[in-house]
Amino acid sequence: MTKFAACMRANGEPAFPDPNAQGVISAGSLDRGSPQFRQALDACRKNMPNGTPNPAQQAQNLRQAVAASACMRRNGVPNFPDPQTGSGGAMVIRLPPNIDPSSPQFQHAQHVCQKEGHGGKG
Repeated sequence: MTKFAACMRANGEPAFPDPNAQGVISAGSLDRGSPQFRQALDACRKNMPNGTPNPAQQAQNLRQAVAASACMRRNGVPNFPDPQTGSGGAMVIRLPPNIDPSSPQFQHAQHVCQKEGHGGKG
């Protein structure tokens, strides 16, 4: 997923983030419906590990991401959203404006969730 993220940045989405430890990408406020995003996605789909995940893999990835979001909420970020799935099984967590990833509360929750094996970034 790191190659995928780098490809997305190189193909018109300079703010596209790297994946967390579980391979989940939190694309924040990126407009997944924009022509720019779709063009980058088409150019970079080949860099997704194992291509597009099958439905069982998508379901497992979603369960893991939901668990990571729940961990963030339990550990000090009560409004942390659950992930959304998009085309090709990609997962996105859109952080609301009232959640600051650089805040001490967020950093603490992320650290705890990473130690528990959840990744913590969603």
